[in-house]
Amino acid sequence: MVGIDFKWVPGSNFPSLKTWEKGNSEAVVRNVEKALFADDTTVVGNKDEIDQGVAKTKEVMGWFEERNNDGKEESLDFGEEESGKIRMLGCWMGWKQDVDERLKRAGKAWWKTRSRLKGAKFSKKLQARVIEACVESALLFDCQTRTWQVGEIKRLQRFVDKGYRYVWSRKNKPPLVQMKEEGKNMADVRAELGVMLIRWKVEKRCLERIVHVFRMDDSRMTKAVVLGWMSELEGWGKNAVKARKMVTY
Repeated sequence: MVGIDFKWVPGSNFPSLKTWEKGNSEAVVRNVEKALFADDTTVVGNKDEIDQGVAKTKEVMGWFEERNNDGKEESLDFGEEESGKIRMLGCWMGWKQDVDERLKRAGKAWWKTRSRLKGAKFSKKLQARVIEACVESALLFDCQTRTWQVGEIKRLQRFVDKGYRYVWSRKNKPPLVQMKEEGKNMADVRAELGVMLIRWKVEKRCLERIVHVFRMDDSRMTKAVVLGWMSELEGWGKNAVKARKMVTY
């Protein structure tokens, strides 16, 4: 059978943090054979299952006269780390690729937003709200679909801080020079503008997503995968790593 077997205990239970879950009488098995990547449906599996699944998917698409562009399939082979250019729900699976794409997207949004904020007559706090709505929304789109490391969050924070310094400053000298003369840091600037850290916003979205999963019916595949574990990993110990990730689930 094509796909990956996931086990999970119906309800709202997290897998163990130290070891992968052990089999028990309450666990049920769900086979995952398809996933939604970007705007295309593709198959997931182990080793040769991927090619078999793609061929079958193309065959079924042909029945409905749907076209498939050869060479443009995105496949995720579990056990491999080369997933930089696989996208799921707007979020790239490869961390570096994801952050680079987010900064590129937000950079274009900031360039257009700044040109419209130049000479604006409304308050600095309202200008900061505009940056949150137009720039940060592009930067944090679907950020809840994966875990984050502190270093990645710092890159995003440094980017948006430039925009906040711009709207906070008097525009008659570089913002950093004005901050130094007034003895202020970025925490002071954000406090005056009434904006929260990127880290706080990412954590909030991740928590909102996991609560949404908890509310799902036990029949939903999403709930089984998020709260479950791969059957092949039962009994394996987890590698000891530094606590760099912001949300472990």
